[in-house]
Amino acid sequence: MEYGIIEQDKEAENLVKWFLLNSQIKENNAEIRELMKNYKEQNFRPERA
Repeated sequence: MEYGIIEQDKEAENLVKWFLLNSQIKENNAEIRELMKNYKEQNFRPERA
């Protein structure tokens, strides 16, 4: 990573990496929730009589 002085501070570098990873996990979870919502809407509609 190229963050200048952060490269010299391992704890700060780890914090930046954790933040980026955490953000990606949140994005992935949101995408999974949206996909599951769409799947349920398409496959579990009550049949009309």
